[in-house]
Formats: sequence, C-alpha cells, structure tokens
Amino acid sequence: AEGPYRLVGHSFGGLIALEIARQLIEIGDQVEQLVVIDTHMPVKYLDAFIDDAMMLKTFAEHNFGVVDVPLNLLRKLPKEQMVDVVAQQFNGMVSAEFIRRAITIIKGFRQMMAGYQPFPLDVPVTLIRPDQSVNSTGKKVISFVIGQNAHTLGWHKISKQLTVKTASGDHHSMLQSHHVATVAAVIKSESNS
Repeated sequence: AEGPYRLVGHSFGGLIALEIARQLIEIGDQVEQLVVIDTHMPVKYLDAFIDDAMMLKTFAEHNFGVVDVPLNLLRKLPKEQMVDVVAQQFNGMVSAEFIRRAITIIKGFRQMMAGYQPFPLDVPVTLIRPDQSVNSTGKKVISFVIGQNAHTLGWHKISKQLTVKTASGDHHSMLQSHHVATVAAVIKSESNS
C-alpha cells in the first residue's frame, strides 16, 4: 500500500474526491484527509426534489445573485422562456445561451450521480465554505431538507470527523487569485492539525 493520501475537490470535484477516497480505502491504502470546497451532497441523497424551474433558479442564484421571480411563476413558463426571464434579471451580465449550456451540463452531472450512493468513511473531512453567498433558493432547500445541520451541506452523513471552515469569496471566486490564498491557508492549517 502507498499513501497516506490527502484529497481535495471543489464543487462536483468534491464528490469525485470522495469516491476516490472510498476506492483507495477499499484496496488497502490510507486516506488521511479529504478536503471538499463548497461541495453539496447529491440532491437524491438528501431526499430533495428539484424540477427544472428550481434547478434554474438555484443555479442562477448560486452564481450570479438573487432571482426576483417566484418559483411558481417560473414553473408556469415554457422552458425556453423560463431561461430568458431569469437571464433578464442580470441586465446583460450573463446570457440566456450561457445559462442554457450550464443547465445542460448540470443535468448531465445529475444523471451521472443518479444512482450514486455516498457511503460514510472513517476519514477526517474538512468542508470549506465561502463567506460570500446569497440567501438563495438552493440554500433554503438545503436548510429545509437537512435542518440544523444545513451548514454541513450533508457531509455530516459521511464523516464523524467533520470540520467546517470558511474562506473568502463566493463559490467560484474562492479559487481565483485574490481569494485562493485563504483556501490554501485553511487546507494547510488542517493538514498540520
């Protein structure tokens, strides 16, 4: 056996890191730390239902800001028009075409994860959350589904050795040049502890 390994993943990459950790342990290697950066457990694992309107609103709010259009109104619109209405909320900052492409990719990820069942691991997990985020529809759904453990994004189901830390930035900017140093500092401090 080789290792011990330290694995890091951001967003969807955190779930990939989790599965790599599971497979390494299965073949007898040691994983001493798993760091996940703003990674949510799969929605199905959290017993939450997300339709096209909620997926669209959650994606837009997670990345660009609050969408001031009620879900029940979005749900009454044809899919193409739904995207146009959401894109208009951001005054040209993001195009409807970009949102359509992103939603297609997200749906692909969801299909890939449809049958995936994360299993608890006896591995220390550090979840790094951004300090900048809107009070989005997605956040409300997670709060409703997970309740008092919402801040763990479902990772409390995976590890009894869970630490939740905060780094500067939002979901995307926390890994860009002006914020990434704080993420690196958190990872380094966890590695030394």
